[in-house]
Amino acid sequence: ESLEDLKQAHLAQPKFSSELIAMIASEPRMYDTRRFSDVVKVNEIGREIEKEQRCAYQTKLEAAMTNKLQWFVSKQNKKLSGLVDKLVRHRKELLGQVERDRELLIGRVRTAMLRLDREMA
Repeated sequence: ESLEDLKQAHLAQPKFSSELIAMIASEPRMYDTRRFSDVVKVNEIGREIEKEQRCAYQTKLEAAMTNKLQWFVSKQNKKLSGLVDKLVRHRKELLGQVERDRELLIGRVRTAMLRLDREMA
């Protein structure tokens, strides 16, 4: 599940409990039987339950997004760390090669100096 999927889920509606759905379904029957005071009570209770469920859904969704974001950041940090380690290894290899080349050139210069000294002597 990607971060985009979570953003789409953020726009989706929460799944309400069967209790709330039953309350909503009972309102028209109460209107038909003219139990208006009961409709008002059920409506208020339903709004409170809906508010609680939306809040819980939002909290759960935000926690999931936070976890997913932390996972992406962790993954990115691991990749970056691996790249830095690779660059450090490559730099050490290059420095070692430079040192070997330097030693080789110093040896060649010494040999050339010895030949030159022998030819002059």
